[in-house]
Amino acid sequence: MFYEYLKLSLKNIMHRRLRSWLTVLGVVIGVMAVVALITVSNSLRQSMQEQLAFFGADRIFVIPKTSSASLASSALSAGFDDNDVKSVSSTLGVDYAVPYIQSFEKITFNRKKEVARIWAFPGSMAQRVMHDYDMSAVSGRLMTNKDSYVVMLGNFIAKKAFDGKLKPGSRVTINKKKFRVIGILSSFGNPDDDSTITMPLSAYERVFPDKKGRYSMIDIKVSEGASMDIVAGRIKSVLKRNHGEEDFSVMTAEQISKSVGDILSVLNIVLGGIAAISLIVGGIGIMNSIFTGVFERTKEIGIMKAMGARNSNILAIFLTESSLIGLIGGIIGILLGWLFALAMNIIANAYGYTMIKTYLDPRLVLFALLFSLVVGFISGFIPSKRAASLNIVDSIREG
Repeated sequence: MFYEYLKLSLKNIMHRRLRSWLTVLGVVIGVMAVVALITVSNSLRQSMQEQLAFFGADRIFVIPKTSSASLASSALSAGFDDNDVKSVSSTLGVDYAVPYIQSFEKITFNRKKEVARIWAFPGSMAQRVMHDYDMSAVSGRLMTNKDSYVVMLGNFIAKKAFDGKLKPGSRVTINKKKFRVIGILSSFGNPDDDSTITMPLSAYERVFPDKKGRYSMIDIKVSEGASMDIVAGRIKSVLKRNHGEEDFSVMTAEQISKSVGDILSVLNIVLGGIAAISLIVGGIGIMNSIFTGVFERTKEIGIMKAMGARNSNILAIFLTESSLIGLIGGIIGILLGWLFALAMNIIANAYGYTMIKTYLDPRLVLFALLFSLVVGFISGFIPSKRAASLNIVDSIREG
């Protein structure tokens, strides 16, 4: 019996092809919006979690307080000195602490100038830092404690700056001092980190003596077995005593992950609400289409009843039709939403955000299919009920 209902519903949909596809379009837009927006949001969440996992669960970052919560922008301020680094290093539960200086500087190569972000940290810590962050070079080599006036290039800046001509062995000029490119780093997956130039802290401070001992960030590795929260509390107390005020932020990888997760959760709710409005509009379109179909097929309904069709049969025919419209819209919407998310991924990768990968959650697909089916069923219920309640004689006369 269900097969007969399905066959009849498909025949009716194809008979009013243009109207049916316009009705389906409303559901398609809603489902596409749900799938595309939530997939992009979930992909961002997954990518951010992978990036934070890259930093490691045993890291604490101390940055100056600014108007931005961004690690990258906050680290541009010089908020720490050698005494802070020494105090943090000697804090119970700290394995080691690495000071960083970050600034934007002019880089010259073959008489062409570019502005790039420079990261500088002690060469004596180079081996430990690069090992812990699993850093590698796609060409050339990594920095060692014996290097002085050398730089390592981020993957993105090596490809984009100076027409991609920089390579190991090239010499660039920074503040009138020559630096030799020793390596090009593997991609971190985001243009911020992949657009940096890394050099030994000793060389940076000789080239920029006015910035000596003025650190932008302290990167801390917690000793094995120590509590992150307790160590973070100790660091906060030590630095507050040094500064006389809390003009800094102590952030653990877990805190960063939670903050990012909270933001993306709110984003999911907002995007889901916008997409839900589109689905409601699509549902109204289905209801309108079925009402119109009932009006046009009044005589047909009367004839079917005269031939023995029960009210439940009429109801089932129209409900199957409305549900099918919703399901077809859901399937097409899922495919288009997935393609939209893939397109966004390709665009993001083109701008250097290779860390972003598109993840289509099977649960989202199932939800979208069921939701579109339910929207079609509910939207068609009232007009289907009206069709089932039509009087035989009146139906044939009005038709």
